[in-house]
Amino acid sequence: MEEIFSAFFEKSISPSAVSVGPEHCFLFVNEAWIRLFGYSKEEAIGKDSRELGIIRDPVLTENLLRRLNASGSIREAALVLYDRSGTELHVLNNITRMTLDGKDYILSSLQDVTRQKLAEAQRQQHDATLLEELTRRERDVLKLAIAGYSNKDIAARLGISYRTVEVHRSHCIRKLGTRSLIQIKE
Repeated sequence: MEEIFSAFFEKSISPSAVSVGPEHCFLFVNEAWIRLFGYSKEEAIGKDSRELGIIRDPVLTENLLRRLNASGSIREAALVLYDRSGTELHVLNNITRMTLDGKDYILSSLQDVTRQKLAEAQRQQHDATLLEELTRRERDVLKLAIAGYSNKDIAARLGISYRTVEVHRSHCIRKLGTRSLIQIKE
């Protein structure tokens, strides 16, 4: 049975590690962990995350350990870690603390969300660029439309005609490349 669990750990698609003792030195790292961080097993085993430069913020480590000691596990902790070359990695970390045979072990399983974070930042930059193309009045209309106001209410709040609101809304839709302003809320 131990062989089966060992094989599942080693071949898991989630970068995972087991650390031991009060120093939290790595005892096991799997293939996905090695691919993510770029360290060999030999380089990682016996060292901790700070020694390898994976975690660069000592306060982060202290906070994680405090939370872990309080609850025994942490789910989807959003962390910024670093690979061997110093590249920033955004991960969600699931951490479980266990005591076996009088020794403290920590199992850490990661989900790399670096690409999603990069895509989100690019989308936000793109959205900001699109918003810059709107006139001040179009942005005013957009803000109220997204908040759920009707064209009639927007016209009254801004002191403009109903037809002017319709024109500004259509300009927003065209410039933002949507079919409706409802899509922008999503």
